[in-house]
Amino acid sequence: MNTRNRRILAGVGLAVVAAGGYLVHTLMAAQAQGVLAQEPLNVQVQTPPAFIMAVDDSNSMTFERMFPGGDGRLIFSTSTGSFFNNNGSFYSVGQDCNSGSVDCYLYLYAHNNYNERYSYGRAIPPLDIFGFARSHVYNASYYNPSVSYKPWLRADGTRWNPASTTAARVDPRSGFAGYDITYNMTSVRSSSGEGFQFVDGMKIPDLTGTDNAYYRNNAWRTASRDIGSAVQYGVQYFPATFYLPENSPAPYGYKSDDANRPVIQGACGPKCNLRRYQIKKDNYSIDGAYDTAVQNFANWFQYHRSRTLAIVGASTEALYGVDNMRVGYFTINDLKNVKMHDLVTNRADLYQQIYGLKPISGTPNRRAVEYLAEQFRRTDDGAPVIRACQRNGGMLFTDGYTNSKNYPNGSFANADAVNTVNLPTLPFADNYSNTMADITAAYYSGSKTPLRSDTGFPKGQVPVDERCGTLSQGSAEWKRLDCQADLHMNFYGVTLGAQGRIYGVNAAATADPYKNPPNWNGSPDPSTVDDGTVIDEIWHAALNSRGEFINAQTPADVTEAMRRVLASISGGKSSSGTIGMTGARIGAGSLSVTPSYDIRNGATDWSSKLKASTVKINSDQVAVFSEAWEASTKLASTGRRIVANKAGTLVDFGSADISLADLCSKPDGKYAEMLVCSTDKLKSIDADIDTAIRYLKADTTMEKRSGGKYRDRTTPLGDIVNSAPVVSSPTDDYGYRQLGEDYAVSYAKYLDTKAKSGRYTVYVGANDGMLHAFDGGMGASGEMDSTGGTERFAYIPSTSLGHMANLLFPYKPDTADQTFRHRYFVDGAITISDMLVGSTWQTGLVGTAGAGGRSVFALDVSDPAAFTTRQALWEISDLNMSLAEGVRNNIGFVLGKPVIVPVKEGKTVAWKAIFGNGYNSASRKAVLFVVDMASGATRMIEAVESNASGANISGDNGLGNVVVVDRWRGDSQDLRGRDGLADTVYAADQRGAIWKFDLTDSSDTALTVPVFTTQVSQDSSARNFRQPITGGMTAATGPSGGVMLYFGTGSFSFYSDKDDTSRQALYAVNDIGGKRVTSTLTSANLAPYTADAPATGAEARRIVAGTAPANARGWMINLPASNGERFVGNPLLVSGIMFMPTYVPNLETVGCSTSGSNWLFGLSSLTGAPALENVRTGSPTGVKPASGTAGLSLKTEGTAPVKDVSLSVIPRLGSGKEGPPGGSSCWMVVGAAGSQSLYLPYPCGRQSWRQLQ
Repeated sequence: MNTRNRRILAGVGLAVVAAGGYLVHTLMAAQAQGVLAQEPLNVQVQTPPAFIMAVDDSNSMTFERMFPGGDGRLIFSTSTGSFFNNNGSFYSVGQDCNSGSVDCYLYLYAHNNYNERYSYGRAIPPLDIFGFARSHVYNASYYNPSVSYKPWLRADGTRWNPASTTAARVDPRSGFAGYDITYNMTSVRSSSGEGFQFVDGMKIPDLTGTDNAYYRNNAWRTASRDIGSAVQYGVQYFPATFYLPENSPAPYGYKSDDANRPVIQGACGPKCNLRRYQIKKDNYSIDGAYDTAVQNFANWFQYHRSRTLAIVGASTEALYGVDNMRVGYFTINDLKNVKMHDLVTNRADLYQQIYGLKPISGTPNRRAVEYLAEQFRRTDDGAPVIRACQRNGGMLFTDGYTNSKNYPNGSFANADAVNTVNLPTLPFADNYSNTMADITAAYYSGSKTPLRSDTGFPKGQVPVDERCGTLSQGSAEWKRLDCQADLHMNFYGVTLGAQGRIYGVNAAATADPYKNPPNWNGSPDPSTVDDGTVIDEIWHAALNSRGEFINAQTPADVTEAMRRVLASISGGKSSSGTIGMTGARIGAGSLSVTPSYDIRNGATDWSSKLKASTVKINSDQVAVFSEAWEASTKLASTGRRIVANKAGTLVDFGSADISLADLCSKPDGKYAEMLVCSTDKLKSIDADIDTAIRYLKADTTMEKRSGGKYRDRTTPLGDIVNSAPVVSSPTDDYGYRQLGEDYAVSYAKYLDTKAKSGRYTVYVGANDGMLHAFDGGMGASGEMDSTGGTERFAYIPSTSLGHMANLLFPYKPDTADQTFRHRYFVDGAITISDMLVGSTWQTGLVGTAGAGGRSVFALDVSDPAAFTTRQALWEISDLNMSLAEGVRNNIGFVLGKPVIVPVKEGKTVAWKAIFGNGYNSASRKAVLFVVDMASGATRMIEAVESNASGANISGDNGLGNVVVVDRWRGDSQDLRGRDGLADTVYAADQRGAIWKFDLTDSSDTALTVPVFTTQVSQDSSARNFRQPITGGMTAATGPSGGVMLYFGTGSFSFYSDKDDTSRQALYAVNDIGGKRVTSTLTSANLAPYTADAPATGAEARRIVAGTAPANARGWMINLPASNGERFVGNPLLVSGIMFMPTYVPNLETVGCSTSGSNWLFGLSSLTGAPALENVRTGSPTGVKPASGTAGLSLKTEGTAPVKDVSLSVIPRLGSGKEGPPGGSSCWMVVGAAGSQSLYLPYPCGRQSWRQLQ
């Protein structure tokens, strides 16, 4: 059971094959495209949730104010000479406007046709005495200097052009009213025809010495004037002006003296002063601060000034980065069946709808909510509900005030007064009928549920929180949970700064209506009024459906609110207690290490156990695994050695070198989807750096249940999902003595040193932000001791550090909206090898962050017990600004396994890390990285198809797994043969091509002709996608002196993967060409087989042979086209049998988690024929498969795809023991993570299947 004896040569790696013909199949979305998922797909909500947005297109969406208390008249008080009472509250705000209302102050800018959509509206004069209207403290929609206002986001992630500071548009959309009206933010605006409203009792002060003047009797005037009756004057003013409270600090770079920011007496009412700020160059003292500020103001004006502009900006911003969701959109005055947009493929169409928002009429919110909910009951081909398990969310975005006498079309009676399990009397019931709250009650748990009950939509399939079965149904804690298992709608209401008669007034009920039920009956029937009662009605509707009511105060709040809604509806509960087994790796000697992860507490507690077992052979020749240690129980909170990469600087992970901001920050434009933390959210849990570091270092006293303030964890070891543990043994020999006399002697001495003083070490990445190194519990003797499982050191890559604060947020029992969301950190593959650096032999490690970041790092692990910042050799990431731009743009999320190999470099040998650039890089190219282990010097070679077929293939690209082989020898490495040096790299890309890179060619010329391309499918938009190759690849000697490459196709890492059922395949391709590829093989060159679809309960599979072409160059197994079966693991060649695990995600309408099933194919490595006839299950005397069996069901403990197949060898049989069939004398044990063992006969002695990585 040696881990490996050598590490290069024709042996271990990854490859992909292609095919020529087209598969007739319609795809929802191609596999391996879009955005990488941030939690395991087997525990995610299988079907993307349906989310429908109903957006207010009433005329009030043109308003430019958000005063607390509502819209409508803003009445001037002659007694105080202001709009305020003596206590600082508004005198009167929110009364209905009508044709006689001269004080309906709803606008700030009086350009031509400013009130075209709402003729009652008036513009408040831009004078100092009314400064409150241009202060975000009072008018929440106004410019806030502490907010960075950006142009709108496009569907492709780019932004609209920044506003011109000298010609900012009233509306940025061509063809819309206001597009041709511009404002110069750098000069005084002087337009006599732009009338601002003055009313009786106002006093215009002396304006001499200011930018202001008013236009009266055909002249601009500055003299003071008392207003005796309503009148409109043109006003001269500086547009880029804002006001802040007198004692507020000046914004960044703004001069703080009174001359530059004068105090304005009474600008916010009696005895209330503000300071005036004008964005003029002379008012700024820091270089660049003025330019930034005036651009920021222009952006606010053009893209965020009104409610319409704010919702367009917020919607597009919030939806960007959301991929695991189908979204529909309509406006409340244009009721048409929504089109559901798959955000992977149809985001641009959705954005165009949003950009088109145009106010046209009133606010019929009740009718709109009814229409919104009814959309979920559709049964046509475009129906929003497509699975019996899916979650469904509807959001009404409105400025708040529903038209009175607006009723739904249907009759809902008093649907929330039924006193049922899901709708008990408190806090849901009221005495009124056909309200918005009754509508949402009916679509949550009433006459309209389940939303669909036609064929294929059984009841009770929507997953619910595990506490639904344990809490008392009468408790507030139970009532706030969504325990409805039938298809239903959760309703979300987003209003703009509105205040209800209860909401925002009754503090206890507002804070927790489940514990402090609102008195709904203390207010009038909401259908009969148009005041704060209708705000409460929207809140009530959200409570009835276990959604959420969000009262956004600022444009930034709108974006945040929408993101919360989207996160809430997409954050399906993970099954509690479900254990996903990651790939087990049989390590050196007799140590087997297997991680498992568990999800609890409303999917906020993700934790792992890492179990190591010794292996012994009993008298029946059965391998017996005995647990030796479990690492999570030994993870100490003190004395740990943790090194972090902080923006390229290596530091010890402690409060002396790490700040709270370091744990919650990403560069602008990078990893926005990774952050769930923010400064405000960290303040809300009273986070500080000292306790945060202690918590992240595994101090459990910092957890909520122990009296702390941070998230509870079953174990302090973060979940281990895709990072397969690697065992490094002090007896590992990588075969480098064969490199020649100069290396043989020195490497032999290093091997002797390792064996005398080294210990087994287990390396694994976890989603607590760290690569962990655990003591294996054994020295070279193989004797287990008590130190097993203790951590030797940990390393935090740069891409992990900036979102580790995500891990702090505790479970919130009083809401379904959890701040914590699972994110990957260090979730990629790891490789280890000895290497020569200068004249010193070392042991090196190369690891990747996987889906946790665009990062690959190298460490010196020669002595794990002495690991410090000096042992971190290099890290390539898109955050390392010291790297060349091309390197940063090409590095992606590396899911493939790197290799460390010796490569000829001139007349010497240098050890290199070789890996594909991964997926979702900035360049979206397929690039091979060759990185010097000692210096980090980086060589990149691109692979870009130039032929017509390549040009017709859609989708992003990136290079995945690699396999490195030794094919050439000689001084120029131009003779066929082996010299122990890596010279050829095969690599598979995201678009189904296998490439061959010649390391002996130093030109770095881009490759244009692949070795092989996989079969092609076409989606419903007539785009062509090849079968992607994301799993592992291996190689062996093939016929005619070729290199036989083994790999499969499919993906299970991107959000869109789980719903795609396009046919995938297993491949073996024999490359007999030289260094340069001149033509491409396809599936037409391979002997075909077809695998049958497994019947329910089946434990064995067969394959059917097709007609092979003449001179076949390998074989392929076409997997079933109906069940989504795919290959995402790593192949293993054992004694002429190619073992390849496959995964079938269960895509039926029932069940929301992809429960999944795993299969292990055993095929002749040369012909692809079934090869499991001599395999025994469970023991050497176990069940023998039927003749012709090609695949066996793997009975794993969990639902995750099996990725790794392990191998161990049983010692030679003693006398009197019955030998294996076929004349063999030894058994091997082949196993998969968490599954039964398979026993395979083989001739004793070293076999050709022991390949090098």
